[in-house]
Amino acid sequence: MGSVSVGPRREGPGPDLVVAPDAVVRWESFDSLQTPAGAAWPRWVVYEGQDLSVFSWSEQRPIEGLDYLATADVAVHLEGAKIARLGVASQGHHVSVRLPSATTCHQVTLIGDPADFALRAPVDGLVPALAFHLPRMRAPEGEPAPADGSRGARGLPPFPENAGVREVSVSSDPLDVPFDVRSLRQFPDLDNVELAGACAHLEALEELPLRRLALRYVPDLSQLPDLSCWPDLGTIIVWNCDADASRRIRSQLKALAPSDHHRSVSKPRGRAWFLEEYGLPFAAWPTASARKATAGFKTAAKTVKAATSAEVALTAISAFTAMANTLTGIETSEREDLGSAVAVLAKLSAVPVPAADALAVFDAERTF
Repeated sequence: MGSVSVGPRREGPGPDLVVAPDAVVRWESFDSLQTPAGAAWPRWVVYEGQDLSVFSWSEQRPIEGLDYLATADVAVHLEGAKIARLGVASQGHHVSVRLPSATTCHQVTLIGDPADFALRAPVDGLVPALAFHLPRMRAPEGEPAPADGSRGARGLPPFPENAGVREVSVSSDPLDVPFDVRSLRQFPDLDNVELAGACAHLEALEELPLRRLALRYVPDLSQLPDLSCWPDLGTIIVWNCDADASRRIRSQLKALAPSDHHRSVSKPRGRAWFLEEYGLPFAAWPTASARKATAGFKTAAKTVKAATSAEVALTAISAFTAMANTLTGIETSEREDLGSAVAVLAKLSAVPVPAADALAVFDAERTF
């Protein structure tokens, strides 16, 4: 193993080394340890706690990667830190970070509500690549959000000291509240953008001097500008995204001048795919029950997507309910999850099926 995790005991899989959040850790204990190839071990550290000496330790002993999980409000100063890839999870706490220089750190990943973070620029002004992992704000509603932001969107707060950053990535769930791309305007020199998940106001990308653009798991790309608006665009990656827009982007690529940069549009996905892959509420279920419920859903989904009448679709929903009746340990929350899955099946139907009708079948036939 190239990594080690250090932190408090927790339910389920815990850290490799159990240490109380307020304990002082003697990080230099690792200094004499090496991998079989002779490199410093551990290469990657995951630490949850309040001992900030892990960052000063990295000044003397460079770390390939560090994931830091805050357990209280904290101010982290990384001027001299030598951490190639740093992840910081706020876990609901306020975290002030003096960023390390891009000369020693390739990327800083911020996990949690972006408003939890106060980001101060590196002392030398060379901002490393920034990655934001947005937390889930709502349970999937079984419908991808439109890219025009008409159902609301969330953006990055102002980070004025880091206006010079050149590379930013933002990821969220494809069926969650979409990321408001307009909030990237605060970085006028941004030429490398990666977006994953639901996005709104993609037209704002036209204002950026893009050289590289990567889009993954974006269910609606209808607002994406024509590729010709970025004269210096080299790399373009579109993967598991809106099928209609993916076809449009493929035709635009053919019109661009040949390039040695990587350009690909692959795995175009329709609305139904996003509903099936991300609209299911079984993630928190016990593994065996989740597997059975998911299999039953996919069987029903195959039928409703090919249904020639509402009766056929409702029969498939009835069969899904019969499968649910065989599950054990169904509590109130699980019943609600199954009802949500039935509502998704109604949306997947090839013919109109009101959600109320689908839920009426579910309520009439369930035995839990």
